[in-house]
Amino acid sequence: MGKEQADIDIGGQSYSHIGQYFFPSPRTNDGIPMHPHALSTPDNGWIEYAVPVDKVASDKLALRKASDAFFSEWSSESGFSPATKRAVFKILTGFEPPQRDTIFRRKSDFSPQAAYASVSVLKPSTVVKKEKSVFQLKGDIEPGMMDHWPPPPPEAYLGQLIRLAKKDPKHPLKKTVMGGGLLPEETLFDFWDLLTSDVFDEIRSWQPRNKLVDRERVLDSLQYARDGAGGAPSLHEKIVRYYLSHQDARRIEKVHGKKNSIDAVWMMNGSQDVLHSMLKTMVEYRRDKHKPAVVAVTESTYAGVLMAAQEMMERNELKFRIVKQDEDGTIDLDDLDQALSTGNCDSFYTSEGNPLPLPIGNKKEIANMIRKKHKNIMVWEDRAYRDLGLDDNNTFGRFLPDQTVTIETTSKKLAPGMRLGIVHTAIRKDKCKRLRQAMLGPDYNQTLGLPGMTQMIMAGLMMVDEKTGKFRRHVESVARNYEKRRKIYAQTYEEMLKIAYGDKFTKLTDYVLIGAGMFGYRKAPVDSVKYSDAGVEIGVFSLPGTECIPAKKYSAGPNPEKSKYTRFLRQNYSFETPTALKIGIAKDVALQVLFDKSISGDSKELILRELLGKAEQFGGEKRPEFADVIRKAKTSGWTWPAA
Repeated sequence: MGKEQADIDIGGQSYSHIGQYFFPSPRTNDGIPMHPHALSTPDNGWIEYAVPVDKVASDKLALRKASDAFFSEWSSESGFSPATKRAVFKILTGFEPPQRDTIFRRKSDFSPQAAYASVSVLKPSTVVKKEKSVFQLKGDIEPGMMDHWPPPPPEAYLGQLIRLAKKDPKHPLKKTVMGGGLLPEETLFDFWDLLTSDVFDEIRSWQPRNKLVDRERVLDSLQYARDGAGGAPSLHEKIVRYYLSHQDARRIEKVHGKKNSIDAVWMMNGSQDVLHSMLKTMVEYRRDKHKPAVVAVTESTYAGVLMAAQEMMERNELKFRIVKQDEDGTIDLDDLDQALSTGNCDSFYTSEGNPLPLPIGNKKEIANMIRKKHKNIMVWEDRAYRDLGLDDNNTFGRFLPDQTVTIETTSKKLAPGMRLGIVHTAIRKDKCKRLRQAMLGPDYNQTLGLPGMTQMIMAGLMMVDEKTGKFRRHVESVARNYEKRRKIYAQTYEEMLKIAYGDKFTKLTDYVLIGAGMFGYRKAPVDSVKYSDAGVEIGVFSLPGTECIPAKKYSAGPNPEKSKYTRFLRQNYSFETPTALKIGIAKDVALQVLFDKSISGDSKELILRELLGKAEQFGGEKRPEFADVIRKAKTSGWTWPAA
C-alpha cells in the first residue's frame, strides 16, 4: 500500500488509478459485483448483503468514474468540470443536482419532493399548484437517498419494509415513508450551493505543484490510514479545530496537549463501520474468551447497532443486556448497575435521540455511579444528532470524560453519502492508543477506511467554515428545517387525534413521543410489527420497535419480548414533504381507530371518513388506497386486519 502511494505522480495525470485503488470492486464467490455501500460493513459482511443486479455494477462504475475524474481534474490546470461536480454530488446524495431553471424558490413555503417529478401542494386558498422538483432523478421508482442505507439481510423485516416502501413517481403521495433516518431533501439545495460556490474552489487551491512540501501535503490528503491514523492528519486537525464542540476539543487537549490532540480523533467509513468496529473490539478484548461479550444498551436501542452486531451474535460472540429506560428518557440506575455487573460486560452504548427521541436526563447521576462502581466500563456515546437539538452540556463526555468514547456522523447534517464516522475521546493516552489501534485494525484496512475524496471534501468544508462560517450556518439551517418538520409532525398528530377521540384526547405524549433529532416514537395499540404490516396496506411505513430490541436468544438479561417498546414504532418526520407527512399521519391515526376496540363500528366509519377527507384535502386529490382500506374494514365488520 505504501509503495503505490509513494509512486503517485503529483504533477501529472496519473490520479486515474487512485480512484480504482480507493474504490475496489469486491465480488461474491460467484463473481457478482457487490453493492457499493456494503463497503461500510467490514468482516466480509458484503457477501451476505450482496445485491446481484445490473444496477449495482453500474452504480459501482459511476462511483469509480467520479472518483477518477475528481482526482484527475484536481491535479489538472483547468480544475473541476461541471460534469464532475454533478457526479460527485450525486454520489453524496443519490440525486442529480438541482436544475437552475426550476420554478422552486428556496424561500418558498413549499418543500420539494426531490425524488419525484412533481408534487401536489394545497395552498390555503385550496388551489392546487404543481411544483417542479428541485432535483431530477433518473429511473423509475428509485427513491434516491434510500440507497445510502446499508442493505440489511434480504430475509430481515427491515429489508422487506425498504423494498415495499419504494415509491411510484406517478403517485408519490400514495406512500408516506417514515421508516428511515434521512435528512430533509430540500437541504441538499443548500449543500449543492455550498459545494459549488466555495468547497470545490477551496480544494482546487490545494493543487499540487511538484514541490516536496506539496507532495507531502497531497499524500496526507489522499491516504486512508497512513500509519494507522484513520484519516489524514491534516483532516484530523481540522476536525478538532472546526468540527468538534469547543467543550470536547478542550477536554481532548487537556489530556493530549494541543499539538497531539489529533491522536484522540479518528475517522471511519460511516457510523455503521464505527459501530461494527466498536463491537468487534469488545468481542476481541472480552475477559472470558469462552463466553460471549456483553454490551449494555438502553431499552430500546438504535437498530443500526443491532444490524452491525448480527454476525457476531449469530456466532455467539456477543450478547446485549437491555437496561430499562422510561418514556421521559430517564435510565434506571439500579438496572444499569446490575447490567454492568454482568460477566463479560465491559461497555455501555447509548444513542440519544434514536429511537427514543428524548435526552437522557440523569446522565450526571449515571456517570457518578459508573465512576464509583465500574471504573473499567467504557461508555460509548453515539451523538449523531449533535447540533440538531441535543444539549452539548448534557453528555457523558462531560460528566465521565476518562471513560467515554463519543461517536458522531456527518450524514445527518450534510448528505447521506457523506459517510464520515468520527470517533473522539478524552480517555488517557495509553488507553486511547490501544483503542484506536484495535478499531483501526485489519477490518478497517480491509475496507480501505475513509475514501480520500470524502476526506478532501470534508477538509474543504472545514476550511471554508474557518474563512466564512458557511458550514456552521448550513448546519444551523438544517437544524431549523428539522424543527419546522417536527412542528408539522406534532401539530398534525394532535389535530388528527382530536378528530379521532374528541374530548377524550388529553395530551400528545399518550400517543407519540417527540424530541430532539429527526424521529417520533409512536405508541401503537398492538404489537408494532402487526401495526406496521397494517400500515403497509394503507400506505404508511414506520419502523417497528421490535427492530430496536435484540431478540431473546441474543439477550443476556431479562426477556426483551416483554418490553413495552415492542408496541412502539420509530417514525422519521424529516425526509418526507410536509404534504406527504400530513397524509401519512392521517392514515396512521386511521389505523389507531381501526385497532381500537372501544370505538363502535358506526363511530369508526364517521371518524375514518373525516380522516380520509383531511388526507384528500392535504394532497388535493383523491386517496383511493385510503378509501379501499375503509371499505375492506367495513365489509369485515370493522375487524382489523380485514379478513
